Amino acid sequence: MTPSNFSHLEAEFPILFNIGQAAEFNLHQDPVTCLFKIRQFGERLTEKLFEEHHLEFPLENSFHNRLKTLEFERVLPANIKDLFFHIKEKGNVAVHQNKATIDEAKHALFLSFKISKWFYETYATAPKDLTAVKFSVPENLDTRHALHVLESEYKDLEQRFQGLLAERETAGLPKEKEQVIQQKSELAASKIEMSEAETRDLIDAQLRKAGWQADTNTLNFKINKTLPQKGKNLAIAEWPAGSKWADYALFIGLELYGIVEAKKWVQDISTNLAQSKIYAELVADKHGAVLLGEWATYKVPFLFSTNGRPYLEQIKTKSGIWFLDVRKATNISRPLQGWYSPVGLVKLREQDIATANQKLETTPLDFLKNKSGLGLREYQIKAIQAVEQKIIQQPDDRRALLAMATGTGKTRTIIGLCYHLIQTNRFHRILFLVDRTLLGIQAMNAFKDNKIVDLNTFAEVYDVKSLKELVPDIDTRLQFATVQSLVKRLFYNDSEQNIPSVDQYDCIIIDEAHRGYLLDKQLSEEDLGFKDQQDYISKYRMVLDYFDAYAIGLTATPALHTKEIFGSAVYTYSYREAVVDGFLIDHEPPYLIKTKLSEEGITWQKGEKPK
Repeated sequence: MTPSNFSHLEAEFPILFNIGQAAEFNLHQDPVTCLFKIRQFGERLTEKLFEEHHLEFPLENSFHNRLKTLEFERVLPANIKDLFFHIKEKGNVAVHQNKATIDEAKHALFLSFKISKWFYETYATAPKDLTAVKFSVPENLDTRHALHVLESEYKDLEQRFQGLLAERETAGLPKEKEQVIQQKSELAASKIEMSEAETRDLIDAQLRKAGWQADTNTLNFKINKTLPQKGKNLAIAEWPAGSKWADYALFIGLELYGIVEAKKWVQDISTNLAQSKIYAELVADKHGAVLLGEWATYKVPFLFSTNGRPYLEQIKTKSGIWFLDVRKATNISRPLQGWYSPVGLVKLREQDIATANQKLETTPLDFLKNKSGLGLREYQIKAIQAVEQKIIQQPDDRRALLAMATGTGKTRTIIGLCYHLIQTNRFHRILFLVDRTLLGIQAMNAFKDNKIVDLNTFAEVYDVKSLKELVPDIDTRLQFATVQSLVKRLFYNDSEQNIPSVDQYDCIIIDEAHRGYLLDKQLSEEDLGFKDQQDYISKYRMVLDYFDAYAIGLTATPALHTKEIFGSAVYTYSYREAVVDGFLIDHEPPYLIKTKLSEEGITWQKGEKPK
């Protein structure tokens, strides 16, 4: 029998070695059990990481939530985190649907081997260099007796492991040790290599999450002559482009919407999408493909390039899904946090931004001043115009900030802005984001109660979804949500249901963007708890970064983090201006009332009683 791929764990981490070897023994006989064991391997390893870093387990102590906590605590390098999520998802399918192939189990076993090397080189007391240790596919042997022995050993090891967890110290990890671990972790993670084929498995899974049918081995033109089909959203691998082969072609029905260039895991992404551009020039209307038009020399409107790794600003050329809309020559590529869904690409294709910008600029805003409607003041109109001018004139800077003093009508201003942006079709769907349920209810009531045009409110003209409704309808133009609910749905959603696609909203409006987001007594117990202000700001920013959307912040007093996220305000209407203009009443100086008590205080003598 060949040695286990997990032998390096045996001496110091016996429970992980036990589970890894059990997965190997089940590979050929029972791939479902193999994947279950691999998932169990990941679960136990995350518990070990919590022990090593002296972290508190999440309130809902699931494998998924532990991974998200480890990600947010920067314990897991980005590439290692991806491997963990991949084996978790494969394990979920095996457990809940009772299905798996030997190839799927083999690939997951390979990924868990890579995770084990990273863990060993980072956390072992005196690790050996595993650079030369390569993965080998376990032999197909009758291992029933060995499995029985492993199961018996596992029960004993599990008891000991749980005992160690119960006894672990609650004090935080010393800073010096934390830095040493981080350095070792980054070094070990940098050694992880994946071939292009192995990277394709990760990309396939990401595409499937976004609603595409993707499987490089089966939905492949070069291998299986796979063709586009009516009623199906196919990501067909190895699509012909002249004498070359595009890594993926994204078909919605028979129509070719996108071309994808797939790179190896460690390879730089061509952020200018040079290779995708070549494919887009060479494709032809053959093999049932219907081309949507021609833009300069390109015959496909949407181009992508990726190596399967999530986007990180620090390594922008080695991560993310880079996207380019070639329909306008001045468009530049940008990184996405996830794939566009088929519905999202259809909406994007239908959108005519140039025409929408023209309408935005030429449609008068006089109707918003009408006293029978919103009755906006001149400074509120100027605020709307300032945001719209930035949207039109600086399309690549997709953040804007409005600073208006408390009491000057930010909500009414935003109602007018939202109506104009939707009316001109500049944006398809707006997300109104708040940090407290009460603020969301107040804002939503304002959209329902304030008349805009022809005695109709925004909610009477367009479909509006409340805080309680998770998924917008196809006709929904405005949806309200709390930051807490979206953090849960995007980053702590183990079921992967109701997870929004990156294209679900194309504009986000953030109310009270100046908040320090300290824990607030008005937050319900059901809301996700945050460790501190910085933790909230970090996740709040992650929500904004997740969506491929224009973000508009509203604030009375911009904080430092507000400017870092949104930039300087495009329009400011200060408290002093509002007082001078007569819209706010200036505060008066305080009256100082002096009393004998306040000046002299009370001195009690020992034994004296109050009279």
